[in-house]
Amino acid sequence: AVAYGIMTHVSPTPPITGSEDAVKLYTEDLEKLTGGKIIVEDDAVKAAEIIEKVIIEKRKALGI
Repeated sequence: AVAYGIMTHVSPTPPITGSEDAVKLYTEDLEKLTGGKIIVEDDAVKAAEIIEKVIIEKRKALGI
């Protein structure tokens, strides 16, 4: 999904957190390449807040 530019929430935390480079790639750098990114958050409420914030930002950028 991320390769197609879709923000994707994953939980439980995948085994990428041992590498700072992998975390940066999946949570920041991929967005610059594909438009998608991975949200890593085990707390469902916090994840929903992050997703809502991203949706609001995307809507503002589109003028809606």
